[in-house]
Amino acid sequence: MKNIRLPAGLSSDLDWNLTQAKESHAILWELDFDFGDLKDQAAFNSYILAMDQFCQVWKKFADRSIGVVLYRGSLDIIRKIEGDEVEASGIFGDLLHRLASFLPDEATPYCLFTQSSFGRARTAQLLSKARFCHIHLSLEENTSPKGILLPLDEACSPEILEKLEKLMDKVGAHRMIPETRLNEMWDGLDELYVIEETISVQGQRHIKGFIAAGGDIKFGAEGFEPPTLCSQSRCASQTALCSERNI
Repeated sequence: MKNIRLPAGLSSDLDWNLTQAKESHAILWELDFDFGDLKDQAAFNSYILAMDQFCQVWKKFADRSIGVVLYRGSLDIIRKIEGDEVEASGIFGDLLHRLASFLPDEATPYCLFTQSSFGRARTAQLLSKARFCHIHLSLEENTSPKGILLPLDEACSPEILEKLEKLMDKVGAHRMIPETRLNEMWDGLDELYVIEETISVQGQRHIKGFIAAGGDIKFGAEGFEPPTLCSQSRCASQTALCSERNI
C-alpha cells in the first residue's frame, strides 16, 4: 500500500504531483490540512476547495484507492480549542465529519491519532465513537470479542476514569463501546465489562438487549474474582440476576 500525502492547507496551491499514484496499485491518500484555528469558518471554506479538488483525483484513481486520511497526528490538537477537553474533541470530530461529507460515498475517511498526553482512560473517552461515529480511527478493524462499556461523559469523573484505567489493564485487548451505541456495536462481542455505578437508565436497556442476544456481562473494575457473568447460556436465572443488578 502506498501512502500519498497531498498538501491541502491554506498555503497550498492544490497543484498536486500525482506521479506516484499512477505507479501504485493500492493507495491510501492523506490530505494534510495543517489545521490552524479549528473554528475558523474562512479556513474551512478553503478546505472545501481542497476537498473538491481531491474528489477529481479520487475519480481517476478510485479503483486503486483504499481511503483518505483527514488527519494524522497527536490528539493534543484539540488543545487548540479553548475550554473543556470533551467539548473540544466533539468540535474536532464535527470538523472531520463535515470534511468527510464532501468525499465520494465509496471513500473511507480515516483519522489516525499517533499519540496523546491525556492518559489512556481520558483518551478513550475523548475518542469515543459517539464523537467519531463515521470516522475510522484505525486502518485495521478491531475484532476483539471483549468489550468495555464506556460511560456517558457526565459519569466520567476522575474516580471513574481511574477505575476505567484499571479495567483496561485487566481486560487486555478490547473494544471500547460507548454506552449510547452498545446496541449498534455489539456484533462479535462475547463479553462486556461494565463499571456498574455508571450505567444510565438507557444503558440498562441496551445491556438487557446484549444479554438477550447471548452476551456475558462482567461487573466491576477491581480484579474480577470471581467475575459476575450474566448470559442466557451461563446463568440459571438471568431474570433474577438482572433484577438484582437493576438491569
